[in-house]
Amino acid sequence: MAQQSNSQQAGLSSLERLAYLGRLSLLHWQRLRAGNEFREVRRDIETYSSAYRGTSGRDLATARILELGFGQRPFRLFALQSLGLDARGIDLDAPSYTIGPRAILAVARRNGLVRALKSLARRILFDGAEYRDLARVLKEGYGRDFAPDLSRLIVGDASAAETWDRAGRRFDFIYSEDVLEHIPAESLPSVVALMAARLADDGVAVVTPMVFPGIAGGHDMGWYPHQVEHDGVARGPAWGHLTGESRAADTFLNRLSLAEYRALFAQHFEIVSEEPLLGDLGRRHLTADRRAALAGWDDEELFSNQVRFVLRKVRPNATAPGAGSA
Repeated sequence: MAQQSNSQQAGLSSLERLAYLGRLSLLHWQRLRAGNEFREVRRDIETYSSAYRGTSGRDLATARILELGFGQRPFRLFALQSLGLDARGIDLDAPSYTIGPRAILAVARRNGLVRALKSLARRILFDGAEYRDLARVLKEGYGRDFAPDLSRLIVGDASAAETWDRAGRRFDFIYSEDVLEHIPAESLPSVVALMAARLADDGVAVVTPMVFPGIAGGHDMGWYPHQVEHDGVARGPAWGHLTGESRAADTFLNRLSLAEYRALFAQHFEIVSEEPLLGDLGRRHLTADRRAALAGWDDEELFSNQVRFVLRKVRPNATAPGAGSA
């Protein structure tokens, strides 16, 4: 599941990438000061519990859980573990929580100096404060101590069965947040097929990609969701990532549309529900001129952004949803 950065495709220089890193760090610091991060983690855990109970009839505390793509800041996974749940995860890279000099050198060799500096900056500038905040939220909100289990963070390719073998044979609940859009399109069918294969027959998955055609889907920092309604932000045209008017973000994006995600999931799952979390984000920016420039895209795609899919595994020999008998 090798990934090539969009910045490499667009020819961004190392200096431009470092400038991007500086702007990203500033936005992250502002987000940290706003104190929203762990309210969102609590909200997500409540969503998972509700979706699992509503679809399976069981309590999430009884489930064997896997996070697909825990990332460099595995807050949800660590929170679930600290609450005593059986939770583990798969990601292509080791998290910065475990980064030391050897890991930084390994990241530099594998992904380049800028990626290594990004991981190091996160570790030095943000991790301490964020994990202290997470520990406080767990204590105040749940009466639990911060107790991550690093042995359950599986580093490997999610499109390879061997990686899933190391994580575990069967799961009752799988979730993934803002991850699938960063996996190459040619690898996604294998990833989704393995999700289905390793999910129990009555299991549930909650998957929330940032869909590319949405105004935030290009990962342009000026069009991050919390920036969209702010004026005076340095950025390209709205939806410029769809028209070629904006420079590529410094991250890999597979550019999948909402329709393509639906088709991908439908191969192995029943789509129990589909919820656009950001609604009409950016509606005021869709002026007559912009609509003309975006004539090939309908409103459903343009206002997709983060879409939460609740998925139920299609059992072997089950009648497809909506199909009648012959």
